[in-house]
Amino acid sequence: MDYIAKLPECTASSIWECKELQPNETIRKIYKTGEVALSNGTKKKISSAVSPTEGYILYSLIKLNRYKDILEVGFCVDSLCESSDAHTVCPRSI
Repeated sequence: MDYIAKLPECTASSIWECKELQPNETIRKIYKTGEVALSNGTKKKISSAVSPTEGYILYSLIKLNRYKDILEVGFCVDSLCESSDAHTVCPRSI
């Protein structure tokens, strides 16, 4: 059994524009604009992100193994930490 899907061929010149690595329109829009829409309708710029290749690997790992419950553990270091929409524990600089 394959636990991670084979990476698709990319038709774009850059992985950041590679639609084959971005599974849905929401992800494509975030990579294209560098912004994420919050539940209150405002938008926040993102200052960092996993690469489309890393994101595709994580996505395929979850889909192929049919995981129903997942937990993301991470640290945000940008303005998203100040939002009530952030669902991560955000460390503060000392």
